Amino acid sequence: MEMLPLDDEIMDPEVMELLFPDVGDLPAKEFSSFIYHFSIAYTVAVENIDRYCMVSQRDILEDIETYKKEFSELLHSSWQSEPMSLTRLFMKDLGKNELYFEKISKQSPLSLCAKGIITALTLAVIVSGGEFEGFGIRVKMKPLGEGIWSLRKALFTRMDVNDENHR
Repeated sequence: MEMLPLDDEIMDPEVMELLFPDVGDLPAKEFSSFIYHFSIAYTVAVENIDRYCMVSQRDILEDIETYKKEFSELLHSSWQSEPMSLTRLFMKDLGKNELYFEKISKQSPLSLCAKGIITALTLAVIVSGGEFEGFGIRVKMKPLGEGIWSLRKALFTRMDVNDENHR
């Protein structure tokens, strides 16, 4: 699989607001686990952006289940080839395509303003179980624990994208 070189000219970053249901006290391990797994999903999307360079956020959201299955399969296969590759994916320097959190607000609801490539953000959000309100940058997320479970399922479960049982 040929990967697009990560340079400063791929795409301009955009901001997406992730809104989580009220969590009360925010467990540090749960929060950091979500950030870890979400960052890995984002990195895999950026590393494979050539697959999605002609795909808009609208295209993804209009056929969300197909893209979710395809990207889940890609996530699963992305770390299988080498030991410690999850850590490598998490630590990878993406240059100007890096995932940033511009703002974190712990008011109800918990809000994370993620900044990055919109297509990569969209793919990471859909495998974490986020629901878009139309086409836009505000996303209703599942509780952190469910989001972590969805991300881990995508990373560790092989899903054949042609298998009717996964539709």
